[in-house]
Amino acid sequence: MITAVTDDRALRAAHNNAAWCETMCRAHGLPGAFAPRAWTNPRRTPPLYPDAVTLTPDASAADALAGIDTASPGASVKDSFACLDLTAAGFELLFEAQWLYRPAGLPAPAAQQEWSPVATAAELAEWATAWDGGRGLDGVFRTELLSDPATTVLVARDGDGRVSAGAVLSTSPGAAGISNLFTSDDDLDAAWAGCVSAVTARCPDVPVVGYEHGDDLAAALATGCEPAGDLRVWTPRRQRAKRGTAPCPSGHRATGSAAEPHATHPRPTGRRAREARYGARARQGTGPAGPGAEPRFREGAGWGTAPRSGPLRTAPTPTVSPVKTPVTPAQHTGNLRPSPSVHDGAGRPS
Repeated sequence: MITAVTDDRALRAAHNNAAWCETMCRAHGLPGAFAPRAWTNPRRTPPLYPDAVTLTPDASAADALAGIDTASPGASVKDSFACLDLTAAGFELLFEAQWLYRPAGLPAPAAQQEWSPVATAAELAEWATAWDGGRGLDGVFRTELLSDPATTVLVARDGDGRVSAGAVLSTSPGAAGISNLFTSDDDLDAAWAGCVSAVTARCPDVPVVGYEHGDDLAAALATGCEPAGDLRVWTPRRQRAKRGTAPCPSGHRATGSAAEPHATHPRPTGRRAREARYGARARQGTGPAGPGAEPRFREGAGWGTAPRSGPLRTAPTPTVSPVKTPVTPAQHTGNLRPSPSVHDGAGRPS
């Protein structure tokens, strides 16, 4: 295990993300369990969501792996502090990202559109279809989420009343988390500004947290978010080796940082794409895409797409074997979320 310097910002972000993963799993009738150093789920989690999320920098490989199913395809681990080396356990690094932290009390960014809560099952289905971008993963967002007091699905609409952007707000003690952010017009800056403005209006006294990379990260930082530490997502090597070459729907946004595998469908931008990769799990031969499709990463993302092309940042010793970043679709947007034309989503990703 690699030691790391961690502050309260990363701890809050990791706990909030694990809480969101648990909420999504419970909505699917698959509750996990919290231990002092990790959240884990003994059953395969929903698409785009990890099977384990570490909660403290002193978490060990055993803390993350002992409580999950590593025998069947689809396992993934979110190493919240980039401290673990899971290569000896047969895992390889899938992608890296940055936790985000926006202090409470900062002025809200200017929003170009009004963001409001999704209130009905019909509205959630419409939102999920826009988030999905044709990947066939819209069913991951179940109506049980609408009655969860810690979850608010946010939506922005264009002048014709169509869904133009969206995100999930998940609250936990001392934090308000943003995940699954997507936009249909590739304007990540406007989507992040509008989402952060809506979240800070609803939760003015707590910091905003989340995680991103690539274009999504840049858009998030422009709203006042700060980088709060590295995270990694790991998957078994055999899963990567079995990846198919056939195109598959992307997971998140058209211009964001979270989308994982390429797809012929337009990608959504924002957190959806990231969630797909963040959520962090790659499954092969199962799920909506069907056998032979490119694995998508789960998280809090779900099934996701590959991260944008480009080298992954490697952590300090011990050195992790170089990992080729999955090529992302031309329409890829970023956050494990699928892009409407193009997200996360994943994560995981979550």
